[in-house]
Amino acid sequence: MKGLLWILEIDPLIQTKLYATRDKSHRLTSRMIAILKELVLILEPFQEATDDLQADYETLGNVIPAYLDLLNKVSLTREEDDGTVIKNRKSPLAGKIHHCADLAEALKKSLESRMSFVLQDTFYVLGAILDPRFKKCWISTTSMSEYALLDSVRFELTSRY
Repeated sequence: MKGLLWILEIDPLIQTKLYATRDKSHRLTSRMIAILKELVLILEPFQEATDDLQADYETLGNVIPAYLDLLNKVSLTREEDDGTVIKNRKSPLAGKIHHCADLAEALKKSLESRMSFVLQDTFYVLGAILDPRFKKCWISTTSMSEYALLDSVRFELTSRY
């Protein structure tokens, strides 16, 4: 898809050249192209996370930061304390997604239902905290208490070793 969008940006008349003898109804409309661009924007972080987690040198400590990063990127809106829904300024996609907002919301719900357990799993938490690249920096992006989390890590480490 990225390649197709790149070609369309370089030569906007490429469709005319490709479909010169064919039925004109099969052309990509500007709305279709906009949807494709948004789809690429939404799926790019998933490709990056997949590539990172499949690398030979990656550890269990990458899972929680990758999960939280993906969750932040597909969270186009957030709810205020009074219940109003506003644009999520921390999401790099928030102002760029218009046609595929439902897809981003579905991906967010799917991520939460499939991956939220990692925040409660001792091994994933230990891996993220003990990884020198992440340490405690990811805790502030969750609703977890830093003190309680570190206390449970201390308990786990002292009970095992």
